[in-house]
Amino acid sequence: MESLYEPYHKRLREMANREIAQLSGVNLVPENEIRGIPQVHVQDTGISALFQEASFFYAPKANVIALQIDNDNAKLDVGSIKAKDIAYNYQYAGGEITVYRMTGKELKQYMEWSAGYFNSVKPGDVTYSFNPERRASKYSTNDFFAGVTYTIDLTQPAGERITDLKFADGTPVKDNSEIRLGMNSYRMGHLTKKGGILEGQQFPVLFDTEAEYGEEQGTIRNLTIRYLTEQKQGKYEGKPMQRWKLSGLEGFEKEREIVKELINSGKMDVPASADGRYTNIESINVQDLILKNSEAKNAAITQRLSRLESAPENEKTTLKRELILLEALNP
Repeated sequence: MESLYEPYHKRLREMANREIAQLSGVNLVPENEIRGIPQVHVQDTGISALFQEASFFYAPKANVIALQIDNDNAKLDVGSIKAKDIAYNYQYAGGEITVYRMTGKELKQYMEWSAGYFNSVKPGDVTYSFNPERRASKYSTNDFFAGVTYTIDLTQPAGERITDLKFADGTPVKDNSEIRLGMNSYRMGHLTKKGGILEGQQFPVLFDTEAEYGEEQGTIRNLTIRYLTEQKQGKYEGKPMQRWKLSGLEGFEKEREIVKELINSGKMDVPASADGRYTNIESINVQDLILKNSEAKNAAITQRLSRLESAPENEKTTLKRELILLEALNP
């Protein structure tokens, strides 16, 4: 039986491993600054820009493109780009681009929902972190938007975080601005279903890549491969992207560097879900761990050690992390 299917498996491997372009410039996903915090979620990256660039080209009626990257380990380094790299970095095989007409107000509602992926920043936080419930969803709900520039201010509560929202040409996006939003229809269904941020709303469809190019050839994956081979002629230059940014971490720069070294050296980890599947579900906060003198430090250590033995497992993890921080922040 295996020998019967081997020619097909060989052909599939050949298709997956075929080179479609050469990447120059910079890697499309920077290395994680802090272990356990996927860089693709906390800064704008070239990998999302590549998929959005291809989407704009093949869905030219759109003036804004939204999509997500589901792979925490997204990676595309300078060198050969193979077909399998596209599938690895954009994991929703059926994702197409459908263009919907809406207003700037409705776009901002959607963007605010997306920004709810993050926890609010509190004084003393030295890391950005993710909402545990949103982090545990099957597909990422941290969507990235192209055709606009914006800041996500995490000092503000969910629903009030999108600031400085402008079109790519610098024109402010107003409530009545005409938006032609390209995104996959599965996500739109999630937004408009019962309980969704755009519950019950219907938006006119202006264009659909699957209707235009076919169910298989109209997917974001295949359109990106086509874009790299036909439009970029097998050559693509990666550039640093700054279309959006997070804001909210203020002060504690020295402490942030200490925490970063502790995590990256493996001495401690960022907070994770109980089963360990989802990392960075809580920010690391140092405000109450910077003490005035050695007496206060020793008292804080003694108090945590006394709780450690009888504490439940999740609390033990927190106490151990705090003990490491107390030593490092109060030498």
